[in-house]
Amino acid sequence: YNVICVDNYSGGSESEIDHLLSHDHFEFVRHDITEKLDFKAIKGAERFRVSFVGVKYVIFCASLSSPDVALAHPIEYLMLNAGGLRNALETALASRARFLYLSDPSVNGQMDVSAKTGWSLIAEGKRFGERLVMEYHTLYSLDVSVVRVYPTYGVNAHPHDMHLVPWVIRTAFTSDEVVLPPILLSKKTSLLYIRDAVDAIEKLMTAETSGTFDVGSPTEHTVREVVQHFLNGMGKKVSLREGVPADVPSQILEMWEYACAVPTIKHIRDATGWFPVVLLDAGAAKTIDYYKALRGMRRVGA
Repeated sequence: YNVICVDNYSGGSESEIDHLLSHDHFEFVRHDITEKLDFKAIKGAERFRVSFVGVKYVIFCASLSSPDVALAHPIEYLMLNAGGLRNALETALASRARFLYLSDPSVNGQMDVSAKTGWSLIAEGKRFGERLVMEYHTLYSLDVSVVRVYPTYGVNAHPHDMHLVPWVIRTAFTSDEVVLPPILLSKKTSLLYIRDAVDAIEKLMTAETSGTFDVGSPTEHTVREVVQHFLNGMGKKVSLREGVPADVPSQILEMWEYACAVPTIKHIRDATGWFPVVLLDAGAAKTIDYYKALRGMRRVGA
């Protein structure tokens, strides 16, 4: 495939795609997707002759995914799933391309729309996004799928990502103790390694089916078991204690608690044959090694 990546680095950095920038079939376009996207006016994109042949697939994974970034920029987050999403849908519609929207399991259940919480922010943004995508499917017969991505972890995440797993690893590097609330530790959850998530998206991209699909690991753990898994792989003794961590805002703790979920993946398995294959032990080892490498690079550059 020829791939055009559109991003403005509001929630990431160039280091996450460094390994792709020299690839003959990859083009990066720095652009705010909430502004209209015109490939004819974008330098570099025309080497793939997009204005002539169009695009075949559009995958919308734009999101201020780290909880702290989303909370710090609520308007930008909501606009991504409104104006930004509409611009992407219009791009797909112009080429009759298949469209994948990466959503979140937070859309399930009841929401208090008056609640000023990070979880309600994500849920409201994604729920509106799902409705907008399905309206394009209904009104314009656009080929779409909604992909609800359950808790995911792995390499190439932002160094300061404030999801639970990256925070646990960073804390364990600098401390002999990780502190988390007992109610969070008792929650049932699942963890999907990033390579398995990408494989699922690739399969859904070419699948001849529309609809809403849950993508995640069907294997259930308590958060305590997950955290202990990572601490055991740190190469040093790190204890896990019940309490409230001093360096994590209450809204982030709430988002970690509500993010705990275990999917039913029968729909995607029946449609594509996909099933996650990376075990937690292997994924944890790769993720810890990734963050160790990041720490090593920062020390070299210091």
